[in-house]
Amino acid sequence: AGGNLRAKGRTINNTGVDDNFGVYITGSTIETAAGDQYWFGTYGRNNGTADYLSGLEINDSTMSATAGDIEISGQIEATGSVVNGNALRIGSLGGSNNASATGNVSITTTTGTITLTGAQKTASVSSSGYGYGLSLVTLGIDTVVIESQGGDVTLSGNASSTAGVDRGIHVHGATTDAITIDANGGAINLSGSFPTGTGAGQIDHGIHTTHLNVLNTGSGTISITGDASNSASTGAVRGITFEGTRIQTDSGAIDITGTAGKVSSNSRGITVENNALKVLSASGAITVTDQAPAGLTGTYNGLYLAASANSGIVFGADSADVPSSSSAVTIRADKLGFSG
Repeated sequence: AGGNLRAKGRTINNTGVDDNFGVYITGSTIETAAGDQYWFGTYGRNNGTADYLSGLEINDSTMSATAGDIEISGQIEATGSVVNGNALRIGSLGGSNNASATGNVSITTTTGTITLTGAQKTASVSSSGYGYGLSLVTLGIDTVVIESQGGDVTLSGNASSTAGVDRGIHVHGATTDAITIDANGGAINLSGSFPTGTGAGQIDHGIHTTHLNVLNTGSGTISITGDASNSASTGAVRGITFEGTRIQTDSGAIDITGTAGKVSSNSRGITVENNALKVLSASGAITVTDQAPAGLTGTYNGLYLAASANSGIVFGADSADVPSSSSAVTIRADKLGFSG
């Protein structure tokens, strides 16, 4: 196939039907040789509140482009009313009744870029539920691999600050190393945030990762930015929270920036809370920045790094994945705390 592949889907007039998707891809092998792939799914409704919704969901599938780009975008519209919702979800089949492995997902390009975008726009999420922009989630032994061979890889997610638990980017692997992002020399960019002017919130994260590997080779760089400044939550708010996460380059720079929430009573830019984090590079500069938001009216508590009992927090080299390092490591924070 030498042409582009474009697909769009929208769920409308839903009056409270659970497990509803704008576009749903499962059990599929999708390949393009010399063209781009563009996928867009959105969820909207007329009335009624439904549980477990996605603008676009991918499960148990392989998507590849030999000489083109892959762009995948999902959204929950501002009119949506949900208990639990993901604008774009990739990984094990979700839904209100599933709790087991359902198949791996692989999204790869040979020469092109990969762009994944999730926009959760509704302010109407149940106080007992969640609203996520971009979700990478596995159950059981499932895996998710997002990999280019030198093309840039960009993941961005934003979420409205609602009565529920909200995250711009939500990554949750069921097992160690379950989810991998690799650009093989291209630039990797992850960004999670909240739109301006959203409603009252609960527990908000710009980015939250569990069992994620973000890898790059050569001079390929990694940038991770979590901005919770526009969260309306007065509860715990984090720009970025890392759990069991490895971020690694050869000579490329690593830049991690977390911005706290402006109205939260317990706000931090970056946290590792009784967990593990490795930020590794043989020679690339490593910069970690935790910052208070403009217009702060809540309480900013700053960077917090607390290692778990069994695993540490490492910058530079860990003797295994990166035996030695000459990287310059810079940690900047308006406030900071360590424990371990």
